[in-house]
Amino acid sequence: MKEIRNNHKSRKKRRKKIMRTLRYTVVITVAVAILAVAIALLIRGAKDILRDPDDKGDQGGDRTVTVTEPVQPSGAQNDKPSSTPTATPTGGQVPEPTATPTGEPTVTPTPTQGPVVPVLQLDKVTGNTASFSMSGFPEETMQYMLRYKPSDATEWMGVSNENTIGALIAGKQYDAELIVYYENSVPYVSEIIRFTPEGNGFGDPFKNACAILQVNGESRTVNYTKPEGCLGVNAWMEFDEGLYTSADLTEKVRDLIGGTAMRITEDENGQYVCSLGANRYAVHVTVVGVANGEADNSDVKDGWVLGNAILVDLAMIFPSESPYSIQNDRTNSYSSIFTCGGDPLQIDADSPEETRYDPLRTADGATSLVTGGRNVIDDVTGQALPNYGASTQMPAVWDLALQLLTAQRNALAKGCCLLIYESYRPNSTSKAVYKAMKAYGYFRTEISVMMDVDGKEQEKKLTLANGFLDMKLAEENYIAIDSNHNKGIALDLTIRRYDTISELGAEVEMQTKMHALDYRSNMDYNTEEAKLLYSIMTEGTGLIPLRRQQEWWHFELNKNVEDFPCITQYVFADYEL
Repeated sequence: MKEIRNNHKSRKKRRKKIMRTLRYTVVITVAVAILAVAIALLIRGAKDILRDPDDKGDQGGDRTVTVTEPVQPSGAQNDKPSSTPTATPTGGQVPEPTATPTGEPTVTPTPTQGPVVPVLQLDKVTGNTASFSMSGFPEETMQYMLRYKPSDATEWMGVSNENTIGALIAGKQYDAELIVYYENSVPYVSEIIRFTPEGNGFGDPFKNACAILQVNGESRTVNYTKPEGCLGVNAWMEFDEGLYTSADLTEKVRDLIGGTAMRITEDENGQYVCSLGANRYAVHVTVVGVANGEADNSDVKDGWVLGNAILVDLAMIFPSESPYSIQNDRTNSYSSIFTCGGDPLQIDADSPEETRYDPLRTADGATSLVTGGRNVIDDVTGQALPNYGASTQMPAVWDLALQLLTAQRNALAKGCCLLIYESYRPNSTSKAVYKAMKAYGYFRTEISVMMDVDGKEQEKKLTLANGFLDMKLAEENYIAIDSNHNKGIALDLTIRRYDTISELGAEVEMQTKMHALDYRSNMDYNTEEAKLLYSIMTEGTGLIPLRRQQEWWHFELNKNVEDFPCITQYVFADYEL
């Protein structure tokens, strides 16, 4: 019985102990909970005290971020702009376009972690232009370029420090992006915006042409065409064609003969260029004169002409007064620099050579065929060639002017500038030069020399007037009666190098002087400088050298109907402009 009472007391004590422990646990838990609530309330109260009164939290209040210093994108330390930019911007893949409430396509830039990149926003697209707004420019911004290209193209075009792109073709898809340059010349690139203009396709392909000039590791975006593009530029009919009432060229109001002088002007709607597709354009002009002084019997002065049927003045589209534009020196208009290899009747192996060419030596190296006597062409060298036109003009067909947009961009990317000596040459001028050379026997007199041919010494007939190494080349390969210069589709040109990013230097020395009718002018003898000119003139331009490549300075339109449909309409141009 006693044992039962002891067990009962023991269980009672354990229950009391358990209950006491539970009470302590509840009290501590409640105290901790109260303390946590108090701390939370204190924190929230502090946040309310510190909150910006204009901040509406999750309700979508406006917030402005001010960038006080540039943050360089990762991997961009050595990223310099090049002549062949890639289509993928900093920030990864190009997002697909989305529609804005107004129906205009745009792209929302993908957020990046850390780096701040410029933001490009499409505002408006008309028939031939697209306007953008830009943001994300730190105070240290030096210069920016809005660049664009057709989506299926690889080569970018650009507009320096502008927010509008012109010369767009209706229905064609384009890509645009913003490049911002800072003091360290590192480019910051926005996301790409993809858009398609609709409308009539009006636009000036020569307006606001921009390129990246690279000199000694420095880069600068520069404009190299007339600011107004081809508006106000002098032009001439290349062949007989019509003047039309509208840009679709369906209603002819009068005929214009080859050589008719015009000026590119705006119509009543402010338009002056319209793309007809491919390489064809319609151009609005005001007729200011006719060819060869013939009377103008019509009162119709304004209208539209086929752009591919006109010569335009390159000297106006690419003004030489700009150090970043194409330079011109039309020497045949005031003092021709045509020369020949020398007079074979005055060869003196012991006299010093009076030109800067390396002497032509026989295979054993013992005899030098020195051009020490006369190497001028009588009635040509140093003369203003007949019927040639003004020194201030540089006429060429519309298509050739278009190709120069790319060629000059190529040159600037390699620290150079194009220097044109000749474009259109009247046929009467070609005939006069040919007649002079024939009259004085430059092509007839030959001498025999021993030369190394494929490791063997052979006797060769050489005419120093044009330096033929063999008789495969005839005189018309150098001075032709029918030249592509007569059609305005050929250029004779060279390059000048930039001494600094802001100073244009001297003409680059090639293997011969310009217009030296000498075998060493053949592209087989091209120096590194001549090879550089070749790459500038042929990369992405549609230009080619002469078929026999006998002149390092000569480039012309690729006479391929598929590439230039209008080429079949070019006719022999024999008139003075």
